[in-house]
Amino acid sequence: MDRAVGGVVVAIVAAGCAMSGCVTSGSAASASPRSSQWEGPVVVRVAERGGSEDVLNLPEGALTSEVALVNADATDVCFDVKMRTWQGASPEWLVDLTVDDASVAESEVFLRPCTSQSIGPADRVPMTLSCLPVDTAVGSSVTDAGDSIQVRGDRVCLSHGGQLGERSETVKLSLKQGALGYAFVWHFAGHASN
Repeated sequence: MDRAVGGVVVAIVAAGCAMSGCVTSGSAASASPRSSQWEGPVVVRVAERGGSEDVLNLPEGALTSEVALVNADATDVCFDVKMRTWQGASPEWLVDLTVDDASVAESEVFLRPCTSQSIGPADRVPMTLSCLPVDTAVGSSVTDAGDSIQVRGDRVCLSHGGQLGERSETVKLSLKQGALGYAFVWHFAGHASN
């Protein structure tokens, strides 16, 4: 549909999401974070596909969210999460961690607002908006300071209960808010040769 009926497009998308849920996903390939070949962190980006960018008159990609798989040990896996949504969206997200198609952890997280005031003292010259630790691979976008964009994030660590090993094939971090969902997937190369 054309932009003149953008409000109608959003209503149709929202109605479809309410019935079946809308999940937008992205993926990346890497070595397992539990293997000696790991060269992380590895970032997965997911572009918004619900029509909000058009409705809010934002440039394409302005609402692209990012998650970096930061590290994993024998029991926990950590991600840097930066979600870009429209102003007024809730800070509360339901999170599900899946390893090789098995759900291993669920949690509710509250992502912090990313503002110039949230930059930590270790970042001596704050040039961008950040809500993540200084060592993150997830950066800021020039559109992050837009009045109609809300940027929230944090480092999120979840217990995988020993399910994530050197031979694991995939990890998926799903974030859901209402009927909208985002899936960030990492496919591990070379798992069979270990």
